[in-house]
Amino acid sequence: RVFESVAVSSVASADTRADESSSSNAFGVGYDPNNPFLRIMSGHAKAHMLLETEHAVAFLDTNPMTRGHCLLIPKAHVATVLDLDAAGAAAVLRELPRLARALAAATGCVGMHVMQNNGALAMQTVFHLHFHLIPRYGGETLSKLSAERRPLDASDAEDLAAKVR
Repeated sequence: RVFESVAVSSVASADTRADESSSSNAFGVGYDPNNPFLRIMSGHAKAHMLLETEHAVAFLDTNPMTRGHCLLIPKAHVATVLDLDAAGAAAVLRELPRLARALAAATGCVGMHVMQNNGALAMQTVFHLHFHLIPRYGGETLSKLSAERRPLDASDAEDLAAKVR
């Protein structure tokens, strides 16, 4: 019963919280109206787009852990998964398998992480909900991959994005 009441309350208030940068969720996280993903969605920042639907956008990460590392984000202005209602979650996550299959086919990876961080203590750095898809090619640890992140290779990015699309 507690779960049901929390879920209903969360769904009912998600739309209200989404546009209030001063409010915060149970993790103390509020939506950042100056986050870089809004600039990408508005066309004010360049990104190598992989897909766009009515409710979701995917693009290559600008500092990838591996070749093909990309982000799937909702168009809704929500900071964390706590702030997304059930319909919004369904609309965004229905794109995840399609994106993962296209990414695997385009990169030839042998595995893939799908990661999502909520709050600063969980290593969230951009306070707009996003899902990382990180192709894996070998046995490096995530710690090593994270420490060795480099800016996106512009010469490869558009070719890779076209293959994923």
